[in-house]
Amino acid sequence: MYCARCKEPVEEGKLVCQNCGAVLAIQDPAEQVAPEPEPPAKKSKVGLIVGIVVVCILAVIAGVVAYNLIQNQQDEVQTESDRAHSTHLVPVSISIEGYDSSTDTRIPIDVVGTDYEGNSVAETYYIFPEDGGLELVAGEYDVSFSASPLTASAAFYTVPEDVCHVSIASDLATGEALPEENTIAVTYTSIGVREVTEAAEDTAYDYAVRDNAYAQLAEDNKAKLDDAIEAAHRADTKAELAPKLQKIDTDLVAAFGQRNADGTFTLSEREATLSALWNYSEQYRTLSEEIAKALSAYDEKAVQTAQTENAALDNNALMASGGDVLNALNLHGIFVEENKWTFTGGDSITFSWQLLRYRELCSRYLSKF
Repeated sequence: MYCARCKEPVEEGKLVCQNCGAVLAIQDPAEQVAPEPEPPAKKSKVGLIVGIVVVCILAVIAGVVAYNLIQNQQDEVQTESDRAHSTHLVPVSISIEGYDSSTDTRIPIDVVGTDYEGNSVAETYYIFPEDGGLELVAGEYDVSFSASPLTASAAFYTVPEDVCHVSIASDLATGEALPEENTIAVTYTSIGVREVTEAAEDTAYDYAVRDNAYAQLAEDNKAKLDDAIEAAHRADTKAELAPKLQKIDTDLVAAFGQRNADGTFTLSEREATLSALWNYSEQYRTLSEEIAKALSAYDEKAVQTAQTENAALDNNALMASGGDVLNALNLHGIFVEENKWTFTGGDSITFSWQLLRYRELCSRYLSKF
């Protein structure tokens, strides 16, 4: 039989358990049942779990370390690439008197060279003086100045002949200043519109109109420059031709106003007077054709207008504009009566008024410049 307390076997007939000392109840031998054996103790899983956790932690640590190493290498490669690809400010100081960024086209600058990857570079950059310079990636470049900007004031500039070499190292940090030898400083000098050549104007326009954001401004400012150039040339042409008209007037007044020692006029004879009148009329006609040709180079319509105005003048209007010329003719003894030149002495000289009309035509042409 077995002890009810400790479950250990006891000898038959014992009243006290020899193992734990418990008093044994007297049982019928037939009723005694062997106690169920205790199930074997389960092996502990704590060690296994701890081991798994440790392995996982070590794996995570190893992964993090490996990732950081790889990331650092990638960052280093990326940093080098970023440095090479990033742009750097090349300082450009531009002195250009009279230039106005609010109304004038930007200044074109040509850049030719090779970038850090060995690619050829040939580009035109456009800047305002206040921009401070050009943004370029690493490489070796030659920087030159292309053309005058087109201005609203019709100012035009000579182009600096400087060609500046710029060297930008690929390991230059973003924002790091370039060595001083890469600083560019140029001066644009204003010239008069009379000095602007057609080739220089065409070059300035070609560059300006390619700057898309300012293409319309280029068109507008070119028109203003053309107007200023034409006005200057017109003024020069008028200044060249006007003295020719004045000379004919002066010569005529002198010829018809001269007196001999006895007080008579040098052109006292009819034939001499007619010859002189015809000669001066031809001089006015020839000059009128010269002026008309010069004016037509600028404005053909103005030539036609002057001709129409002149043809509409009646004889009285022609005499009113005759001035000193008419006075000289009258002083010499020629006066107007019933649309005829009448020579003092009784002989009537029919005159077509062409002298005064050609002279008036010269004046009207000149007024159109």
